[in-house]
Amino acid sequence: MNSITDILNSFRKVKSNLFVQPGDYEQDSTVQNTLDRFYLKWIEYSHNLEVGDIIDQIKQRFLRLYGFRDENDFASFLSDKNLIFDAECGLGFKTIWVAQLKTNCIVLGMDISDYVFTASEKYKNIDNLFFIKGDISETMFPKDYFDFVICDEVLRYPIDPPKTLKELSRVTKSNGYIFTYVYCIKSIPRELLDEYFNKKTLIYLTKKLWCFMNS
Repeated sequence: MNSITDILNSFRKVKSNLFVQPGDYEQDSTVQNTLDRFYLKWIEYSHNLEVGDIIDQIKQRFLRLYGFRDENDFASFLSDKNLIFDAECGLGFKTIWVAQLKTNCIVLGMDISDYVFTASEKYKNIDNLFFIKGDISETMFPKDYFDFVICDEVLRYPIDPPKTLKELSRVTKSNGYIFTYVYCIKSIPRELLDEYFNKKTLIYLTKKLWCFMNS
């Protein structure tokens, strides 16, 4: 099997824990608008004194969703996992959690957005954690490589979700695990309301949106 060093050498190195996949990534404008809104939200959270509470909520939701009793139960699941991939890792909240729970493994987080630059700086002192700006539908990783792949709540964002799921399956070992979750289809009135508010939020300044949300 290719070593992690060999794998990372196939990407352009930016710094010790940050790499960039070569090439251009096709990005749907609607998806980019969604990413932009999420990015502003999470950057705001990252500077908020209550960020610990937010991260704890993310952890608890993850444990419930994937059937773990508690964090110790999840750590037990990770005990024999040596290579872990967090696909569309965002700002790395779950990525760092996994890396800290299993310190003697390698964890790779990939995201198509610039989230990874923020994440790599924030977690630059974590020796077993690396970030890659790249396309999870064409990862460049070898077949049957990872013991565990996480693609939580983001599979609908790539342009071609079936292609992305096939790629994640390809890079996961035959006895490995993929944790993924997608939202159910909402009713037509809800979809129309979401579309309306999504378009409206793009014309407001971030500060004004936060004031509205907190009012």
